[in-house]
Amino acid sequence: PKDLSWASAKKVMANVDQFMAKLINFDKESISEAAVAHCKKVLLSKDTFNPDRIRTKSSAASGMCSWVINICQFFEVFQTMLPKKRQLEEATITLAQSNEALADIRSRLKELDDHLSLLTTQFQGATAEKSNAQSIAQKTDLRLQLADRLVQSLTDEEVRWGREVESLSASESVLLGNVLLSSAFVS
Repeated sequence: PKDLSWASAKKVMANVDQFMAKLINFDKESISEAAVAHCKKVLLSKDTFNPDRIRTKSSAASGMCSWVINICQFFEVFQTMLPKKRQLEEATITLAQSNEALADIRSRLKELDDHLSLLTTQFQGATAEKSNAQSIAQKTDLRLQLADRLVQSLTDEEVRWGREVESLSASESVLLGNVLLSSAFVS
């Protein structure tokens, strides 16, 4: 540590406003472990270094005593908190990366959902078209069956008509004779 004599302390405290500003703006996060160890060994280990006890002599010295005690306590708390702070920073970085990855995944998922919606719409259209084609095919098949039955019926009629034509042809050859015979009979 630096010069800790009373003469040195009076020089540091000579300008009260500057000294108070130094105390207020003191960088407590960068205190060295050696300085805290020295304060504990030289000051805090003594029973006389007590703000209530010192206040009976000087309220300013009591305030300084409280400040030193609080700075040492802050150092101890900060030392236990520092690894946690680093873990928090690492966790924050990991969280940011995870959130970024999650955003990418959500974006990709949205693209896939949109593509799935498009494919579903196309599938439904194709299914409707297929159903329509099947319906037309069934109607066409029914018409074909009806036409086949008609053709079959007409084929049967063709045979009957063929016989009728033969019968009429046979009758035609005797028709003239029958007409003559009938007319002779009538006359």
